[in-house]
Order: sequence, then C-alpha cells, then structure tokens
Amino acid sequence: MLDADLWIQNKQLISKYQFSTNYLGVYTKYTDDWCFKTEVDLITDISIGGENCYKWIGLSYWKDKDGEMLSYHISQAIHFPGGKERFWDQVALEYFKKEYKIYIRECNDDDIVEIDSFSELKEMDSTYENYV
Repeated sequence: MLDADLWIQNKQLISKYQFSTNYLGVYTKYTDDWCFKTEVDLITDISIGGENCYKWIGLSYWKDKDGEMLSYHISQAIHFPGGKERFWDQVALEYFKKEYKIYIRECNDDDIVEIDSFSELKEMDSTYENYV
C-alpha cells in the first residue's frame, strides 16, 4: 500500500516481491508524528510521538495471507467504538496486533518526500509551476 502524497526518490524501495509484511520507517531520536516501536525488526507498538523509534512512512507491503486477514479484521473493526474514525493501519498494528508479524524496513529520510501542499508539489515537479 502506498499513500498518495508520497514522492519516492529512491526507486529501489519499490520491488515486485517482499517476503514479509512490512512498513517503511526512518529511524529517529525523536518525532511528534506517528511512529513505530520495534524489537529487533518487529513492530511492537505505534504511537503519535516517540523517542528512539521509526517515523512511519506510508508505504507497506502485505503478504497475501496477512492482506486477506486484514480485510476481514477491517470489516470487524469498523463496528468497534471509534472504529470508523481510525486509520486502516491501526487495525493490524493496534486492534489485532497479536495476530500479525509486521516488520520495519528501514529507509533514509531523503528516500521519500511527503507532499503536504500544492506549493510543495510544484517544488518537486516543474510541470505544475505555471498553475496557481
């Protein structure tokens, strides 16, 4: 899965095959954004803000079995209190985390750029520079 607001600088991050369910993450000493805590390479917890953690990058790979299970768990989680207001990722990483083994795949801060505004998009892609 790939968030639509990401500009991938390092094309090697995209591959036809991954052999484990994983999320990309950038190791950081501190973030006030969504992040992963890990033990070895296994994601053990998620939070908003953290220290000595991985910043959550919106690119993940899912094994077939995990993807099928995720689809089923999402259909259950939307009926939980607040379930419709949560991110789909929270289903596997929070609500049903004991049923998944999701790993971190480390990348660098400059491998992917998150585009949060039209002006940032114009900076990345000159074809938009003449648009208001």
